[in-house]
Amino acid sequence: MRVIIIIICSILLLTGVPQWLTDTHWPLLCAMLYPFFHANLFHLSVNMIAVWPLYAPQRKNKGLLLLASWLISCLVWPLAPHPVVGISNLLYASIGCLSPVLRPGYWRSPAVITFYVMTFAMVFLPFVAGWSHIAALALGIVVSLIRTKTHGT
Repeated sequence: MRVIIIIICSILLLTGVPQWLTDTHWPLLCAMLYPFFHANLFHLSVNMIAVWPLYAPQRKNKGLLLLASWLISCLVWPLAPHPVVGISNLLYASIGCLSPVLRPGYWRSPAVITFYVMTFAMVFLPFVAGWSHIAALALGIVVSLIRTKTHGT
């Protein structure tokens, strides 16, 4: 699955970001498709590095994770202060969905603390849609909590 995601996003990088994706005439279409377009090769590369472990072959229910994360990324699209492109909101939703938030000690891990501090810091960067990333992560965590409470996994 991760190879397919990388191929699709790479092909779409070659096509460039379509004009209709950066205006507000087609909000539903923009909300559905913005994750698959990227501003430049560096932007694509950083996001694809995160795709690699999140959608590893041994991970169960990758299709369901991708669908839930994509739906969350569609929901948070309006929170961006300007037109956005990139799969990072979807990735933040995936991270939230996979978060073991009820596991004791999870929140005290240095890696988790660093991740959350860096995520909050994005709010102060004008070229990054920090609030949409935080909302995607939060909704993903809600999905994780619901899954844990209902399925115990």
